[in-house]
Amino acid sequence: MPANNAPAASHTTMTQISNNERPGARVSSSSPAPEVALTIFNRSLGANACTSSVWAGYLCELDTPHYIELDAQLLSHVETKSAAIAS
Repeated sequence: MPANNAPAASHTTMTQISNNERPGARVSSSSPAPEVALTIFNRSLGANACTSSVWAGYLCELDTPHYIELDAQLLSHVETKSAAIAS
C-alpha cells in the first residue's frame, strides 16, 4: 500500500457513458422511429420543445459538428419518456 494507506489503483478502466450516449441507446433500442421518439420527448415541454435538428445534435457523436451537449435535466426527461415508451 502507498504511504498514505490508500489502496493501490486498479488496472480496470471504467467506461463512463455521457449524457448524450444514454438517450441514443434508449432511442435506438426502442421501437418507435426517431421522429416518434422526438414527438414523445417534446410532450410537456411546451415552448422548450426541441427541433429535429437539435434532437439529432443530442444523438450524434461527440466528434461531429452537429453535436449538442445534453444537460442532466433534459436527460432525466428523456429517460422518463423512454420508460413510458417501453411500458
